[in-house]
Amino acid sequence: MERRNFISTTAALAASAAITNFAKITNVFADEHHHKNMGSPALTLAVAASECVVKGQACLQHCMDMLATGDTSMAACSKTVREMMVYCDALSKAAAQGSKHMKELAKIAMETCKDCEAECRKHAEKHSVCKECAESCAECYKQCKSMAA
Repeated sequence: MERRNFISTTAALAASAAITNFAKITNVFADEHHHKNMGSPALTLAVAASECVVKGQACLQHCMDMLATGDTSMAACSKTVREMMVYCDALSKAAAQGSKHMKELAKIAMETCKDCEAECRKHAEKHSVCKECAESCAECYKQCKSMAA
């Protein structure tokens, strides 16, 4: 196995394991608090933003794998995914903590989700990770919009 393939495969497996563990933690977090905070808009927003980060990690890894082979068709996608993850990660933490700045952050995250969804939709039919990322961005956008209003 070539060194580049080995590194790429190892990175993909590590990212996949991290995403799976994060998804399990997110689901536990949602299940654990769902009963205590039925319908809590902040919790719903935190979970939606976390889901965006998880799906974004998988999409970004796919983009990086494509770029490693010389295929630059995913360059714009990787850029919008990285930016979305910055704001959605911050938003998920702020919403989970009930931050007083949650609404302002939701407005910014909403825009980055909109951008990411639009870019991922371009690749959604060809790449399932892009489709999943776009769908999670659409849901997060919806949750952000209801919070920011």
